[in-house]
Amino acid sequence: MEIAQVQSGKRPGDDTNESRDEKKQKGGALNLGKITTGARSQKRSSKRIKATTVEVDDDTPIKARVELDTRADTCCLGANFRYISDKGEVCNVNGFHGDFDTLQDVPIVRGVTGWKDPSTGKPYLLFINQGLWFGEKLDHSLLNPNQVRHFGTPVSDDEYYEKRKFGIDHDDVFIPFKSEGATVYFDSFRPTLADLEDRSFTHVELTDGTKDWDPHNVVMGSNRPYGDQNTSVQAIDTEPSEEGKLYGDIDTHLGSVSTSYIPR
Repeated sequence: MEIAQVQSGKRPGDDTNESRDEKKQKGGALNLGKITTGARSQKRSSKRIKATTVEVDDDTPIKARVELDTRADTCCLGANFRYISDKGEVCNVNGFHGDFDTLQDVPIVRGVTGWKDPSTGKPYLLFINQGLWFGEKLDHSLLNPNQVRHFGTPVSDDEYYEKRKFGIDHDDVFIPFKSEGATVYFDSFRPTLADLEDRSFTHVELTDGTKDWDPHNVVMGSNRPYGDQNTSVQAIDTEPSEEGKLYGDIDTHLGSVSTSYIPR
């Protein structure tokens, strides 16, 4: 079981002998720019990410933001996520400022964050498949909304658009967004091992764990969560109508788009 993998080991990419405060003092935190990933590659099974020992503070529920960011071409899992499993895939990542030009062999993993519905208090475990694992090296997480949309789940991150609710409209729950300045986010926490076993938590899959997420070749709009909203009008023959009156479903539909389509 996935939980057994977590219980038996350490998250990939974490340093065993350094606390979070020590990492900050050494400037180990990652500063973000536009994050782009290279081609995915498969490591040999003998070199797959293995968990070995859990840090003393590993079960502390760290609270942080999950910020929406299309500059990151793949979801980035930070301190408020818990590593669940991986398939041995890695990629190189560009876009961090400071001491890092390119991060080599960043693990591609399945991770989970905890979230409570602010309206009901009900707890959820939100799973991200094919996310980039950074753990406590990243003090928050980044959600690429297009990776979620490509899984068929509607995401509305435009607070100006009043016709859709501001958040993730999953079949199982609506996750409302917050905003601070131009930043769109929701708060979550790293679940404890007990949370993973707790049946009061509803499990929600936010991204696809079956089909590969390839940000370089993905065809945007091929899996529209809101349905196909584009209508192509080529040539339509209409019968003459009396001025100011509409006849038939086609005239009625076109007239609702623009009065210029009303036959005269």
